[in-house]
Amino acid sequence: MIKPQLHSRPYATFDAKNKSHRMEYYKFLETNTWSKCPVQFIIEAPYTELPHEINNKLVRYYFDKEFIKKEKKNGNL
Repeated sequence: MIKPQLHSRPYATFDAKNKSHRMEYYKFLETNTWSKCPVQFIIEAPYTELPHEINNKLVRYYFDKEFIKKEKKNGNL
């Protein structure tokens, strides 16, 4: 029997700056399922797979966090 979804999860775009979004991705990597995630992440263009999109956003987030700070500190920006 198919259970009707009475309460669907809200949609969200993954935001690497959002700690709860990062935590949900961590849980996904540990469990290999989004079933407990309180939101449904939507895939943005040009991506076709959510994990690939999230990986790219996280790399960009941490690179910016590391290298932008150093450039500002050294006066290179």
